[in-house]
Amino acid sequence: MSNDISIVEEGDFLVARVAEVKNYGAILNLIEYEGEQGFVHISEVTSGWIKYIRDFIREGQMVVCKVLKSKEDAKRGMVDLSIRQVSGHKKKAKIREWKNEQKASKLFQILSEGAGMKTDESLEAVTDLKNTYTTLYSAFESAISDEDNFRKNNSGSWVDGLVESAKNNIVSPFVNIEGVLTLNSNDPEGISIIKEALLLPTPKHSDSKIDISASGAPNYRVKITSADYRQAEEELKDSVELIIDFMESKGGQGSFARV
Repeated sequence: MSNDISIVEEGDFLVARVAEVKNYGAILNLIEYEGEQGFVHISEVTSGWIKYIRDFIREGQMVVCKVLKSKEDAKRGMVDLSIRQVSGHKKKAKIREWKNEQKASKLFQILSEGAGMKTDESLEAVTDLKNTYTTLYSAFESAISDEDNFRKNNSGSWVDGLVESAKNNIVSPFVNIEGVLTLNSNDPEGISIIKEALLLPTPKHSDSKIDISASGAPNYRVKITSADYRQAEEELKDSVELIIDFMESKGGQGSFARV
């Protein structure tokens, strides 16, 4: 499943394999864009002066490049690239991202075949998932980090297979912790007070999520999704304390238990 080269913009990072080395630069095959090539001028191979370009780059070598000009803007009819402007950290991150996407593509191919999907149906599903989750791998991550919403937002014969495949093959980038709040109020406006209390918590971290749902009155389930346990515990503690303090300020009671 290849991508559309027209979406590549200046500043993007691409994985490529060196196809041909010349005295003035190198031609690279863009691995993520089947049939497309890019060009790296000798001045963009490495920092400093280069006497022999082959001391720094060779045919068959896999590299991560930064896009200097898109195919549309470049003069050679191929993407202009730089290797020297890619930090070691960015190179590792991009390679990891590419490998994850390769894994997700293979997993989807297997599950689509198992679901008896036609090629065009499979391509349409992948395109929709990428439009929603940016990458196919992110869709698999979402299927395990927030399964209920994933099922709610997607439909098709492949959904069950993707969720099952994600659970068996993908490590979630998030952690989940839960507990149950028990809230009581004898005030005539008790129901409104509880509703107001449950709306108070908001995530303190951009990558955290707080879900509160009824679990049979007077109990309410609190679920925290976050990047790590320390952050999740912080969000849970602050949320529970905020709700209980509010309830007590209105003459009500609140307690909390982990599950």
